[in-house]
Amino acid sequence: MLKAEGVNWAAGGGQLTEPTIRDLAGRLIDSFLTHPYLDRFRLTRAKVRYWKRFRPLRYASLRWINLGSGPTIRPGVCNVDMIGPADLRFNFLNRFPLDDGVTEAVYCEHVLEHFHIDQVPHILREVCRILGPRGVFRISVPRIDTMERERETGGRPRIWRLDDLDASAMVALNRGLFGHEHHAVYSHPLLESMLKSAGFSEVQAVQEGETAWFPPALLRIVEHRKAGNLVVEALK
Repeated sequence: MLKAEGVNWAAGGGQLTEPTIRDLAGRLIDSFLTHPYLDRFRLTRAKVRYWKRFRPLRYASLRWINLGSGPTIRPGVCNVDMIGPADLRFNFLNRFPLDDGVTEAVYCEHVLEHFHIDQVPHILREVCRILGPRGVFRISVPRIDTMERERETGGRPRIWRLDDLDASAMVALNRGLFGHEHHAVYSHPLLESMLKSAGFSEVQAVQEGETAWFPPALLRIVEHRKAGNLVVEALK
């Protein structure tokens, strides 16, 4: 019989808290993975590694969160996504299953553009909620001007109109904006407005590899795209 810490469930009347649920689930999986009869299930080592990859959240520190981690598990952070191999999986359009002020920093690279623009304010509010005082949110999204800037001017800034672009440039622009299941495009003023509406106090655009408030040690772990992005940091 399972006995939650401080509560005897045989006696009844208790309520499971989120940390208790994670702890109990962790114990069950640990027991399964070390059970002497494991060989009878003919589980290969690869399958055991698979189970361990999806172990409960109690194994991952919530100090730093990689939101929208994708197929790559970064060490030293809590990798969060809606699908795939993550430390924690949930629908970003629902309330995040995390307590208020539980984390210090959240990283989000090439994620927001995959949601419709009217869905993003909820995500930003939830990130602000789970951040502690002076917590930092770093966002990286594709820049809409990068393709044409690099194509026409060798990287020099240039103001252009859609009618100025030839057919091949328009095809490239459409692929950049709406390919890869992209649903939204961002500028610094738009992100700043949305982040401040979500509850953040300060917003600053930064370059790839540089930081205003984001922990440098975390940046070295999670950021690997080096060009063509709009990067913004928001301080709670």
